[in-house]
Amino acid sequence: MKAIRIDTVIRLAVQEALDNIKTLPELLPDTWIWRNDLTGLISTGVNPALSITSILGGAQFLVKASSPGEVRPPGRDRNGYSAPARMGLYLLGLIENGVDIKTLPSKILMDIILLLLVTAELGSEQLTMMEDGRLFEAMSPAVQLTADELSSSCHKWLNGLISESTGWKEMEKEGDPGHLVFNILQALLNRSKDTTPLAFYCAKAASEIIQALTEEHGPPDDFDKFLSSLYPTKEAPSAIFPVTALLRGVGQSLASPESLNTICNRLVSDAAGAKPVSEKALATLVLLTCCLGFYEEGEVPVQMNRLVFAVRNVTGWFEAEGPVDPFFAAESCRLLARLLPEIASVYGSHWENTLQYCARIWEAAGEYPLDISMSAIHASLKLYSILESLPEPNDDLEDSLKDLAEVKAKSLIDLLKLPRERNSQPLSIIDSLLCRQVAKIPLRFLKDLSELYGLLASDSRDIQTAAFTLMHRALPALQEQLSVDVLLDKESRFSLPCFSFNNRAHLTAANFPP
Repeated sequence: MKAIRIDTVIRLAVQEALDNIKTLPELLPDTWIWRNDLTGLISTGVNPALSITSILGGAQFLVKASSPGEVRPPGRDRNGYSAPARMGLYLLGLIENGVDIKTLPSKILMDIILLLLVTAELGSEQLTMMEDGRLFEAMSPAVQLTADELSSSCHKWLNGLISESTGWKEMEKEGDPGHLVFNILQALLNRSKDTTPLAFYCAKAASEIIQALTEEHGPPDDFDKFLSSLYPTKEAPSAIFPVTALLRGVGQSLASPESLNTICNRLVSDAAGAKPVSEKALATLVLLTCCLGFYEEGEVPVQMNRLVFAVRNVTGWFEAEGPVDPFFAAESCRLLARLLPEIASVYGSHWENTLQYCARIWEAAGEYPLDISMSAIHASLKLYSILESLPEPNDDLEDSLKDLAEVKAKSLIDLLKLPRERNSQPLSIIDSLLCRQVAKIPLRFLKDLSELYGLLASDSRDIQTAAFTLMHRALPALQEQLSVDVLLDKESRFSLPCFSFNNRAHLTAANFPP
């Protein structure tokens, strides 16, 4: 059976709702079907590459995907739209045509808004990754426009509510201006106290709402109380989505409060004693990196020796043999990018361990699908770049940079040659970063230009630029060397033997026949 066009359904429903608002609950999508189909779409987890662009960063590495077969795939219409996509577009169509959903009973209203927000998040992510088989079956140009419409229309409606939320700073209550947004935010945060995919998307939506509220009205007055209410318990130390949503949402809009200084010290101590490749250790790294974002370089409220202990413990993990865990690699590099500049004057093996680990990440990148490797590649490239640009590097760091210069050059060229199945925003960010790094490779490390020829036909403009830049720099020197070689070859073939004056007696007519 063919599905009716969405715009036709919207037109009929709008007329019915405007004629009799009491019929609105009957015209709404079935929330049970919507939730089940959404769960099916996100059951496999979150694409790891999205940590490069997501407001929650590496928190998504903690998402626990469902086992295959636990959730049925969602139904689709003839255009490849999933049921949640159709429901989201339908609900937004009602809102844009003047139907006031705020008249709905509170529970129904909260359920349907939360499902709409999560659906819009999926549409935005599919646009970012250009990935088929998610909310929409295939990302044709027309579908891209629809996905963008879904996301932008949802944010436009939500931003209208946010502009009315003047009581946000005082954590408004029922009856205050814009209390609906505060109720939505509380519902999202309550449903994000887990590590399921749905909890992650609720936290992501909450973080974006907090960010918009903070930009519009400023951070909440009682931030300390709000922060402590969301902090994970000892029984569930990995349930960090709510607190990460708050910290990322508020950002650097306020001076770091005393409660955050205390949390930061506690997390540094946890990092100094953490065991590698455990869920708790990963949650510690993610949350500590998030907290450090509130401080400028040199202003982290932790004693130097405690920072050193944390750095040495994390970099000590890098000495272990075995495959590189891309999620731990990404978050370790993000954390060290903040901590190592704080201890720039401290000598030790942590500098060499860090640089060697970055090289290991690049060498191992081809062992995983690119979407899985991308976050670690991005974080390690940024970390290496930060260490190279430290204003006064100590001797240990300088020596390690020199020792690994050729390894780095080869690894960067190998990263350029990784297969790229499709374009995406995270991949464009990495390729741009790679292009800048490759442009600085010393010519003495370019042994064979032929490996760059194929890159000139890459679908990525940045990869083409990187290959062309290298060849443009290397060819003049190569041509000069070829000219010298040709000249030397000619001289060796056409030069006559030299004779001394004493040997002229041997130059007789017999030696030169007519």
